[in-house]
Amino acid sequence: MEKNNSKVIAVVALVVAVVALSVGFATYSATLTITNTTATINPANTFSENVKYKASTMSCTPSTNASVVSAGTVSDTVWNGVQVTLTAPGDSVTCQATVQNSSAFVAYLRNITTSSTISCAAGTGTGAASTTNVTAVCPGMELTITAGGSTATATSTAAASQAVTGTTGNTIAAISGTTPGEATVSFTITYKNNAQAADGSIVVTLPQMNLIYETA
Repeated sequence: MEKNNSKVIAVVALVVAVVALSVGFATYSATLTITNTTATINPANTFSENVKYKASTMSCTPSTNASVVSAGTVSDTVWNGVQVTLTAPGDSVTCQATVQNSSAFVAYLRNITTSSTISCAAGTGTGAASTTNVTAVCPGMELTITAGGSTATATSTAAASQAVTGTTGNTIAAISGTTPGEATVSFTITYKNNAQAADGSIVVTLPQMNLIYETA
């Protein structure tokens, strides 16, 4: 009788051990997530501040009867103060300057424009042209802007506006080491051959000329 009781106890003890073993291997989990994450690349604009005129590179070349009073001055992105004198139909003056690209990007010419048309007014003093003559002479003035392989023209009735799509001749290389890329830009003011002769002094005001470069 005692032997049977011992067997019962042994069986019960084994069952408890199996249950305990099962509880010891139970698994719990926790999930951590990271969402809605972005990284923004917002570099400093090192292009616009590094495409500018090269100091002391301005020059103007007159035709036989024309003359140059001043080739103007350059400061960063502005070329200012050019003054020339034209005498008769057929005269012209071409002025040019060097543009430097000290940025790490190739500069692509995308537009050549002027802010307005050419305007004319009688000069001052007793030698001034008559109002009627000013009106007749002004249509004979023409402004041609050249950069790379592209040109744009302004007259007294139309502003210049030329979109540039091709890249041949219309780029300025990026800086290489310490050597900036360079290109020449120019403009020509022409008193056309078939224009009305002036009967006195006329001040011809050229509009602001814009050369627009982009990185692509």
